[in-house]
Amino acid sequence: MHRVLLSGGMDSALCLVLAIAEHGVENVEAVGCDYGQRHRKELHQAALIANVCGVRFTATRGLDFGRGLALTGSGELDSQSAVIPGRNKAMLRVAGWLRGERAESVWLGATAADQAVFEDCRRDYLDALSVEWSMPIRSPLVEMSKADIVRAFNEHGASSLLVYTWSCYHGGDLACGYCGACMARVRGFHAAGVKDPGPYADRRLLSPCPTCMVMGAPTPPGVRCHGQGGWSVPHRERPVG
Repeated sequence: MHRVLLSGGMDSALCLVLAIAEHGVENVEAVGCDYGQRHRKELHQAALIANVCGVRFTATRGLDFGRGLALTGSGELDSQSAVIPGRNKAMLRVAGWLRGERAESVWLGATAADQAVFEDCRRDYLDALSVEWSMPIRSPLVEMSKADIVRAFNEHGASSLLVYTWSCYHGGDLACGYCGACMARVRGFHAAGVKDPGPYADRRLLSPCPTCMVMGAPTPPGVRCHGQGGWSVPHRERPVG
């Protein structure tokens, strides 16, 4: 069985599409990991994506990375604070020997942007792990940007899956629209020239800031032009995207 680590986000959902295309739906299983993350809604979305794709979904529990971390506790969430050393390796191990059954391969949705901050998303790290475990670890998106990934859904006839994907680090019913994961998603859709179907509680970042445009320095969607302390007065009325 070929297993895909499915978080519910765009990257892992595309990995699932690629794995099914290569190995057939009957030979692929999706695996989600509950490690106490604030954004547990991603597991619900992962189960939904797996169901739409017609593959088995298994949610695993028991991984504990501690509660003093941004992803499992509180505080501002961005690409740096979201780093949990060894998280991907631990999840790959769970998927690789799920139910005591060794996987034929494990797929991980590591991307080009992930490599700067996540050591265990780098190709050389994953290659070394493949040798250590004698198990192929597939990372087909490792050179791809978010825009590349958005386009790839269309190329593989899977753009309808995008509405089910979840990127937000926060645990709300709707994606927040301003955390690091939401910003990366918004920028990816904008760069790909594709409308983002995701539901956001705050949609101001989905459109260019009109004030910045008047000033001659247009800020593209997905960029916080107000600084980190909160929305500045001129930008409070950014239009709905």
